[in-house]
Amino acid sequence: YATIVEARRKVAAGYRELLTGAPGLNLTQTAPDRASADLRFPVILADKSRRARILAQGKQYGISGMYPDTVRSISALGPNLIKSPEAPVARLVADQLVTLPTHFAITQVDIERISRFLMAATA
Repeated sequence: YATIVEARRKVAAGYRELLTGAPGLNLTQTAPDRASADLRFPVILADKSRRARILAQGKQYGISGMYPDTVRSISALGPNLIKSPEAPVARLVADQLVTLPTHFAITQVDIERISRFLMAATA
């Protein structure tokens, strides 16, 4: 287990190194003393109009959207949810989130290839 977690952290660190400051991409922040071992590396796109194309073309790189919509939009859950106005942050995440793979088979070459694709797609 520790090996898998460490591999995910290294992949995430590779993405963070290459994508920090890239135009059109917003990375989540983690506390310096808390290394993340996310199952996927989340990126919020600055321009939601590019998301569909990135997801279609990025599928070959393992890029996915994770959430098709907000929880509030799932009608079957409606009776179990507190009635409240739409949550703007949840809407933003549903509209603009893409996630990058972090599994142990991702190599440095993969990290660079995926990062290059994402930066070119948002340029």
